[in-house]
Amino acid sequence: MHTSAGTTDKAKEQYRRAIEAGEAIAGDQNKNIFMSDLEAQPWFGMEVSLSR
Repeated sequence: MHTSAGTTDKAKEQYRRAIEAGEAIAGDQNKNIFMSDLEAQPWFGMEVSLSR
């Protein structure tokens, strides 16, 4: 929700941390579900990329 509040730097940091957490998930199926949900909208105008 940081992007909707106008704090994009904080939102980017939280997004990066979420990617790191997703990478630590054991099992391809669980990891893919998490990453798919993470990539889903809305991102309130923030450009997102799952660069793994």
